[in-house]
Amino acid sequence: MKLRLSIGLFLWLWLSFMGWITWAGMRTELRKVDCIVVLGARSLADGTPGPSLEARCQRGVQLWREKWAPVLVFTGGRGASGSVEGEVGVRFARARGVPDRALYYEGSSHTTKENFLYASQVMRDRGWRTCLVVTDPFHEARSLALADDFGLEAYPAPTFAGPSWRRWGTWGFYTLRESASWAKYWLGG
Repeated sequence: MKLRLSIGLFLWLWLSFMGWITWAGMRTELRKVDCIVVLGARSLADGTPGPSLEARCQRGVQLWREKWAPVLVFTGGRGASGSVEGEVGVRFARARGVPDRALYYEGSSHTTKENFLYASQVMRDRGWRTCLVVTDPFHEARSLALADDFGLEAYPAPTFAGPSWRRWGTWGFYTLRESASWAKYWLGG
């Protein structure tokens, strides 16, 4: 009886946490900032963004056009496809009319923690401290926590156009995976 109760309580807490991840990821808090940080995601071998990265890049360019910040900072290193996610983001924005003076990237990161480690270095080198964070909703809350860990004043600007948000099965998978990433984050990973 106690085992079933413990398992039931654990599952209830885990599902509640997944609900919180979803709720927190739906929050958007737009304000004028120093830059817009667009987090990396899978890019394709031909140097184009995968579906999630494309949605993030589109959102970043949209926010730049709306003048929420004068520059975009794309993150992400070389993935399994061989292309560098940060460079793919820059090319995407450049093709949509964003001038080079408004484009920065880091091409070394492979995790969300590294995204903010290297993005914070780009920002500090230029005297920037505030940013909008563009990523998928399931990823937004932990991204803001990591930005804070690196001394950034970050605000949520999620994209709702990516496949992780539009399909229930994909949303469930990524939210479940994100809940495990939170456990790793809390344990210092």
